[in-house]
Amino acid sequence: REQTIRNGKSFLSENRIVKEQRAFTLVGFFYFLVFIVAVQAFSPFSRFPYWQELLESEDLFQPLWGVSWLTFVTWEIAVKGIILMFLMSSLSALVYWKEYIAIRVWTFLSMFMYVSLISSFGKIDHYAHLMLIALFFLIFIPEEKSKHDYGVLELFLCIQSLILLTYFSSGFFKFHGIFDQVLSGEVSAVSMEGFAQHIAKTCLKYNTDYFFSQFVQSTNSVIYPILSVACYLIELLSIYVVFRPQLHKIWGLFLLLLHTGILLTVGPDFSMQMLVVGLFLFFSPFSGALFSFFNLQVKGSCKKLVIFYDGECLTCNKFLMFLAKYQLPKELFISPQSGELFESYRQKFPILNNLDTIVLVQEYENENISVRVKADAITRILFRINKWYFILRVGYVIFPLIANICYDIIAKYRVKPEAGNCTLPPSSLRTRML
Repeated sequence: REQTIRNGKSFLSENRIVKEQRAFTLVGFFYFLVFIVAVQAFSPFSRFPYWQELLESEDLFQPLWGVSWLTFVTWEIAVKGIILMFLMSSLSALVYWKEYIAIRVWTFLSMFMYVSLISSFGKIDHYAHLMLIALFFLIFIPEEKSKHDYGVLELFLCIQSLILLTYFSSGFFKFHGIFDQVLSGEVSAVSMEGFAQHIAKTCLKYNTDYFFSQFVQSTNSVIYPILSVACYLIELLSIYVVFRPQLHKIWGLFLLLLHTGILLTVGPDFSMQMLVVGLFLFFSPFSGALFSFFNLQVKGSCKKLVIFYDGECLTCNKFLMFLAKYQLPKELFISPQSGELFESYRQKFPILNNLDTIVLVQEYENENISVRVKADAITRILFRINKWYFILRVGYVIFPLIANICYDIIAKYRVKPEAGNCTLPPSSLRTRML
């Protein structure tokens, strides 16, 4: 939850009732989408395998571990049973997903068996994996009267995080592939002809043409490698969006446009994945208007910067002792979290009551206030005192979760001086005390 704090407020707790209502509505639509997937198993025109084709493909069956038991039972009965179970469970979930955890477990297990079955013929298609991951996390939606310290919003955020993590992984390995191809002197996505060759290979493999495939192959433009790299960057930077709700909607739109462009040129049909992205990102309960990230308030110049350190002893705080080595900005001050000043901020920002971490409060000339904690506070302070620390700041901005994990590890295993061994704080810190 500490990752969700922005300016002293958590986007999980702020307007929570309204956001929970939105989340429950979106989850209801998601279970309807699962039902549609189950129905498509009975259509010969579906993206998913037709039930009759599955029955006729027993000789091609290479079971994944989830359906390895099928080799010990009658093939026709098992296949029809899995498909019917998926249909019945998804239909039950349409009505009772909110009331019964057993229904949610049944739906997840049914889709797990179904996806394992259709992926057991030599090639694993991952267009249903995001949906399967979401079904698993939705099992743990607590009952209204439960005493869990999490709710539907926390689970919703977990699903969003995993969706964005999959895109980050995809972008990372694509750039890794580009790097290897360039070093090897091969045609890559940054080559003028790279995109056209990729489309030609796909068209030849599946013996089909896509909407813009002929146009791309007949033209040669620097726009194609630029677009390819831009699409890979959208995937790679997806991890940056997780704890920035103002970007959820626009990033969901970027990913939808990305899949649309792929469908028009290279061909893989990720329409189901697009619907999942739309539900969990474009319609995210945490985001505002589509371009809300452009409506940033101008905070003005910094008037006062106060570091509230945890613990009673200033000299026990190695970070502050490290800061004492630098020429500190005139607007930077230090205060303990046990003091009256921090108590006044606690009253303004109740979320600070439950934190055990360093806190940075930044006041601006126009009376705006920014509250930062953990790695966000540390990297902001370091960058403020020395511009060479911009690398750490950029690292936090792109990978806030990893940065805060590192902060937690360091804070947990930090060595404190023994009682009676405290020294007098440096004068550079004593003059900054509030």
